[in-house]
Amino acid sequence: MKNSFALIPEYIKSFSCIGPDCEDSCCKTWSIYVEKDIYQLYKSLPDKSFSEKIISSMDIIESGGNENIYASIKLSDSGSCPMLTETDLCSIHAKIGEDYLPAVCSTFPRIFNEVDGVQELSTDLACPEAVRKALFNEQGIQFYEKEAVENRMTFQSIKPSAAHENQFEAYFWPLRFFIIQTLQNRAFSFENRLIMLGLFFENLNFIVEQNEFHKIPILIESCKIEFGKHEQIEDQLKGIQGNWIVKLDLFNEFVKEKSTSGIALKAYLECLNQVMEGVGFTANATPDKVMERLKTASDEIVVPFMSTYDYIFENLAVHNVYSKLFPLSGKHKLMEEYFLLVFQYSIINIQLAGLGAYHGKLTEELCVKLIYSYIRNNDRNKNFIQQMLKLLKDKGLNNVSALAPLIKR
Repeated sequence: MKNSFALIPEYIKSFSCIGPDCEDSCCKTWSIYVEKDIYQLYKSLPDKSFSEKIISSMDIIESGGNENIYASIKLSDSGSCPMLTETDLCSIHAKIGEDYLPAVCSTFPRIFNEVDGVQELSTDLACPEAVRKALFNEQGIQFYEKEAVENRMTFQSIKPSAAHENQFEAYFWPLRFFIIQTLQNRAFSFENRLIMLGLFFENLNFIVEQNEFHKIPILIESCKIEFGKHEQIEDQLKGIQGNWIVKLDLFNEFVKEKSTSGIALKAYLECLNQVMEGVGFTANATPDKVMERLKTASDEIVVPFMSTYDYIFENLAVHNVYSKLFPLSGKHKLMEEYFLLVFQYSIINIQLAGLGAYHGKLTEELCVKLIYSYIRNNDRNKNFIQQMLKLLKDKGLNNVSALAPLIKR
């Protein structure tokens, strides 16, 4: 065992999804890479017809590959794995067992990271069971330690304790603690917490750009003091109103992108079609009418629903921070990490309004279906993410002042 301890969210204790052969067909729309040793096992299977079927479903990665990323499974046009049965179960798992699955399949929906030699286990919210357990938890996401578990795939690994004090990585732990503490501070509405976090990130970004990393602890302590002034913060933020013109414009661009790039997952296609029908988003629709229906559905359906379930977005944000080693994932610039948090929150909120308008109500199951299918269809699509970041920049939505009306309901 590489390490002996694991940091694990509390909800995983009751997590029952078993991955690629679960009833929700978790291996759909997943980039499936195969290790060299697993590929060789497939080639040497006694059942030659099954062996040939598996091998023919793969492409060997000629350049940029390695022992762990040796081949990739060719997904269908709908984004499904060709090794699924007619009932959407994994034929490899069924015929020859879990030991023959590629690491990504045997791991999904579990995510294994490593921080300072400690394994961190979380889940991919592209799985509906993960969404139910992680997000619909009124107590909020808490963490506990246990013995590390064997796994064949570590997604990200960082060693902040080995970083010099003049390196950003050295401040991973105080940043993580403060960000999660802010997101879980229920003295404020979640939308206000998101704005407060943005104000912190703007100051943090300035420090990082100046390479004055030693000032990070000072910034954290000063923000703790400021954020402790509850009434003063509420007074400052209560004047910010949601801007439905901006929201509709963002949603319109989002729909245009989806119509161009396509939607691989049937469940998400169903959700988006219902959203658009719910708000009358048709070729002949006028922006004023669509905006009116969105705002009405938000006020009359989403707001009452979220008065009970506001912790869904808190848990979603905390999960993103923890599972993606935020803000040190290395995939995006510092402020872009924050922009993506806001974009996800805003676009899901808009779609909840559309779903609410279509069904005349919101339920836990509707929320689960929208969130997991949205994440599975979009969040691992690098091109989509870059397009949305560019969109925010082009629309001038790349600072907290401009984003605040997008965040507010």
